[in-house]
Amino acid sequence: MSSNNSALLVFAIVVLVLALGNLVVTIDKVGTLTGRASDTATAALELAPAAQIDFIVDSINWGSGAVDEAPTKANINSEGAVIGGNWTAVSQGLTLQNNGNVDVTLSLTTSNVASAFIGGSAGGGPKYELKVSNSEASSCEVPLNSTNLGTYTEATGTAQATCKKFDKTDASDLLRIDVNLTIPEDADPGAKSSTITATAIVFTP
Repeated sequence: MSSNNSALLVFAIVVLVLALGNLVVTIDKVGTLTGRASDTATAALELAPAAQIDFIVDSINWGSGAVDEAPTKANINSEGAVIGGNWTAVSQGLTLQNNGNVDVTLSLTTSNVASAFIGGSAGGGPKYELKVSNSEASSCEVPLNSTNLGTYTEATGTAQATCKKFDKTDASDLLRIDVNLTIPEDADPGAKSSTITATAIVFTP
């Protein structure tokens, strides 16, 4: 073997040994890595209270009618009663829904009182009354008192508190509002109407 070939062989052996050594060191480093790195992140928001109520049944209309000849007054309500007159019976009250994300305290305001809405004086005069009741069980979770829920109350033309805690839960967020009218026989004829405004504020215990 020539000296040149011997030198090349030695050089090749040296390079191979160095390469194998480097590979062993690399494998050893990989095999001895320990521990792990981690970090955290967050997603956040704030949900603001939103009080919202909506009439999903927003009108009661008995149509055209008159007080019968014999009595001095007629009585009609949205629970199906027509007494002493010939108006069309109505068996559906107004329906109010809590569509917000909070419980609310509810009040009702009428745009007029019985004398301005209906008029007349016969038979003790006119009456204009509202009654709030649960359309779904426990919708008025906290009534004002033990008697106001389900009882007719004279409309005063001013804000009248009707339910201290009107529930926001889907299964119990509907109230029914019925109207009861007494119409004297001497009330002036013509179209009669009254606006009922529902107002809600966030309930505070």
